[in-house]
Amino acid sequence: MDLLSRVDELVSEELKVVSYKWASRHFDIPSNDAKRLLFEYAEAHKGKVEVVYLLAGWTKEETPKHTMQLVPGTRLDSARGALRSVSGMHVYSLAAAAAKDVAMLYSQDYIQAAELHTQPPEKANCLRDNRHSAVRCPMVKRVQADRRGAHS
Repeated sequence: MDLLSRVDELVSEELKVVSYKWASRHFDIPSNDAKRLLFEYAEAHKGKVEVVYLLAGWTKEETPKHTMQLVPGTRLDSARGALRSVSGMHVYSLAAAAAKDVAMLYSQDYIQAAELHTQPPEKANCLRDNRHSAVRCPMVKRVQADRRGAHS
């Protein structure tokens, strides 16, 4: 089953809120690929899926401030218009219906992260090795933990 079909199953049948972070970890793909996957799904299902965007940009105030906000797709144009300039925008999450509570947007991420954090230290996972991030720092060296969790 291809990833778009799997996203469709998660959103329309399992009624999950699928964020780009959750999709990145679940499908073991880079975060930017997960963002593109959710964007492609949102475009193909316009009007049939609730899309929340992460919108970043500079305010129109006299002393501009950089802001980042989660914006429902229905308010995206007005939110963009309220900014002096947009510095970034991507699909944050997809759902079959609008979230009644903002906690719904990140609860699946939280559960998934908690499960990854409780895995045994010898088991590699994406939160420990940061494999899905586009940000790299060659000066950072990972410290290996033994079976008890003590660092060596």
